Amino acid sequence: MADKKKILLGRIIKIHGYQGGVVLRTDTSFNGSIPEKEWVFIEYEGKPVPFFIRESEKAGAGLARLWFEGYETAAGITPVVGCNLLMNRGKASRKITEGLADLDGYTILDATNSYIGKIAEVIVNPAQLMLRVISGVGREILIPFHEDLIMDVNHSQTTIIMDLPVGLIDLNRP
Repeated sequence: MADKKKILLGRIIKIHGYQGGVVLRTDTSFNGSIPEKEWVFIEYEGKPVPFFIRESEKAGAGLARLWFEGYETAAGITPVVGCNLLMNRGKASRKITEGLADLDGYTILDATNSYIGKIAEVIVNPAQLMLRVISGVGREILIPFHEDLIMDVNHSQTTIIMDLPVGLIDLNRP
């Protein structure tokens, strides 16, 4: 965990049930409560990917059960088993968000210039800006809009090239 602005909550150790729940083993240095109805980050392929906790509950000493918004099946959430769960330390720093609505309609390409989809909306959350992207087959994909993932923005061609963690697009599958 290289980001000093984030707190390690723990590691996701296994799936819980069939409705997309996971079991988190809390880090010994974390002494707070697991947030609910808030954004956290799962360290996936070395990059923090935002997830919204829709429900959480204690599951014993050093354990908690979590359910994330948009992940209602065990198969959908399985790729994050073994990943660290992080939370912002204090308030998230706000970036200037003026002009973000102008990104609607931009094309998102991956690092190999393969088409991912078109931006339908820029979602401003306290923890992370998110892009709601509609793929070529009409599927909705949520992508974190973070400077570490952006390789190039071409305003004249209305394209954004992003270096996305392997499997991020698959995490959005129902």
